[in-house]
Amino acid sequence: MTHVIRVHQHGGPEVLSLEPQELAPPGPREVRVRHCAIGLNFIDCYFRSGLYPPPGLPFVPGDVTELSRRGSLYLTRPTLADYVPTRPELLASATALFERIQDGTIRVADPSRYPLREAARAHTDLESRRTSGSVLLIP
Repeated sequence: MTHVIRVHQHGGPEVLSLEPQELAPPGPREVRVRHCAIGLNFIDCYFRSGLYPPPGLPFVPGDVTELSRRGSLYLTRPTLADYVPTRPELLASATALFERIQDGTIRVADPSRYPLREAARAHTDLESRRTSGSVLLIP
């Protein structure tokens, strides 16, 4: 049995509900995908909190079928390895990238840093978009 997180009312994380859900078998040219980890989308937080109206209640945060219905063709997060066919080419591309970082041609953004005791502030800053990208909590 598959489970989904569903939101039936607006509120904080406490309104997230784990519920069983039956899935139809994959159709022609479709495959079943098991998500092991899914990132948090700001729009899902906004829908959950009521800051923006969701497509309807209840809703499933990060619902890939909703993206499909709205015209998204595919979901991907490509990496360097997706663009090179062999390991030697991957290593050459990685070496070239690190050389450009080292010589200053490419600048890597420094992540936001917070002491661990300020984890709540880090979360608030992320939610309010005062910071973006990686956030480090330093013990």
